[in-house]
Amino acid sequence: MFMIAKVVILVSCMVTSVRTMLLSDNVPRLQQVSKKRGIAYNAACLVDALVNKKADMVSWTYNWDSKANNEMLLDLEYVPMLWGKKDFSGWRTAVEKALSGGSSHILGFNEPDLMSQANMSYSDAAKYYKEFITPYAARAQLISPAVSSSTIKGLGLDWFECFIRDCKDCSISGLAVHWYGNSVDELKSFVSDVISTASAHGISEIWLTEFALISDTNGVSDETKTAKFLNEVLPWLDSQPEITRYAYFYCANGYLVTNDAENLIGEIYISSSS
Repeated sequence: MFMIAKVVILVSCMVTSVRTMLLSDNVPRLQQVSKKRGIAYNAACLVDALVNKKADMVSWTYNWDSKANNEMLLDLEYVPMLWGKKDFSGWRTAVEKALSGGSSHILGFNEPDLMSQANMSYSDAAKYYKEFITPYAARAQLISPAVSSSTIKGLGLDWFECFIRDCKDCSISGLAVHWYGNSVDELKSFVSDVISTASAHGISEIWLTEFALISDTNGVSDETKTAKFLNEVLPWLDSQPEITRYAYFYCANGYLVTNDAENLIGEIYISSSS
């Protein structure tokens, strides 16, 4: 499993009024509006540039943070995340503001199974979840820590299994996961395992809060390959009742946008025709 650190990217938020749309006749367009689809971002202005006037194609956003960090022009639900221990001190103030602003979900820690990310033992994660997130169960739907797709013992879903045994009373209703791999079939197999794991613990929803081809973790490497992947996987994700929300990695230059404007991959991700 290849992961990269999420950092706040400083970008220019000047979006030109005339944009070149990199559309290809041999790439099919999505046919259904998805209310599951979300946007993961660091720079809020790029979400506005990506979605533009198509806000009905997506329903939510998050930014690996507990604060929206600049207002968007779009009316999308912002979902706060308690990334890890570094954010404990300002968490309660930030989550109260998010909930007062209309947030109805809270995301748990970011890849606590990985040393490069939130890096927590499952027992510490359960303790901190109960302390900082479970108290909001009456005001929001609580989502688990987002684990990686690693199959190494003690990581990924194996880490989650240990965590949830210590967090049975945490009021968690959704299991969050990340996936990076090589094909649609690999993703489908992973999601099947996630659904089985969630079901075994009475969890009814799956949130796929990061996903992409491994070759695209540092930016889209082959536009045609990525376009084909998304055109196949997005309708499939929309058709799976257990998957209630998902977000592609991610709204940034080199990924869903180019030069602060929607590119072909971004167009595929947020578009539909009915």
